[in-house]
Amino acid sequence: MTILITGANRGLGLALLDGYRGEGRAAIGTARRAQAGLEPLDVNDPASVRSLAAGLAGQPIDTLICNGQPPEKYVSFCQQHGIDLRY
Repeated sequence: MTILITGANRGLGLALLDGYRGEGRAAIGTARRAQAGLEPLDVNDPASVRSLAAGLAGQPIDTLICNGQPPEKYVSFCQQHGIDLRY
């Protein structure tokens, strides 16, 4: 099982990333700016999203933890790009 955590450079995102990795789970952390051990991802930049997706091509993501931006920005981004959100 692979877990992708946005905003994993500090706070809750970093704690989750460290915890999952400490348990031996496959966890990918992202941050707006490239940092050691994290993938670069700015969720408000479609090119950044496409770049991460291309880099992860063929690797299934089982769990997504959206910690990088306030939820309303995710909803707006998804609506603008035709992504169906179901809660």
